[in-house]
Amino acid sequence: MKNIEKEFTTNVCLECSKKCAGCCAIASSVPLTIKDIRRIEKLGYKKRLFLSVKKYSKKEIIGPEKWWTNSFIDLDGNKYKLRLKIKGNRCIFLKDRKGCVLGNKRPFFCRIYPFWVEDNNIVLEKGDGVYCGVNKKGLTLQHKMRIMNENPVKIKKYFSEIKNDCIKNKNKHEKIIYFIKK
Repeated sequence: MKNIEKEFTTNVCLECSKKCAGCCAIASSVPLTIKDIRRIEKLGYKKRLFLSVKKYSKKEIIGPEKWWTNSFIDLDGNKYKLRLKIKGNRCIFLKDRKGCVLGNKRPFFCRIYPFWVEDNNIVLEKGDGVYCGVNKKGLTLQHKMRIMNENPVKIKKYFSEIKNDCIKNKNKHEKIIYFIKK
């Protein structure tokens, strides 16, 4: 099993984390796809090391996309989703002076953030986007994407991966949630 403390990579996450709390500080809100989980496992990390199960209140399960609101797992009358673990107040994969140890293997949500896709258009996340260091006044959407080393094609691909996972892999998520919760 890999030792997270010894991993090293530099990236935009490192630069951003030096300037603000950043999205890595809200990692408990980062949903994971089955592909994300498999990609992280292939790097040598065990599920119990990086996965957590978050319970959501009815107020937290919001959004205009039915596929998203339907993707929560219902157990014992509560709604759950798989998330990245945090240590202290930040993602376990974000290391001081090193950045995200996952590098280009980061979860799709981490790669898409602070962007989202609405009606096939790329937009900034509503509400949560305030956590992102590139979400500053005066920068165009294109400039923000360049800072994040992303482009419209890749962002739409990540969005599609998240959406398809929510629609097609609900049973797999449920099995993993049972595994993590026991």
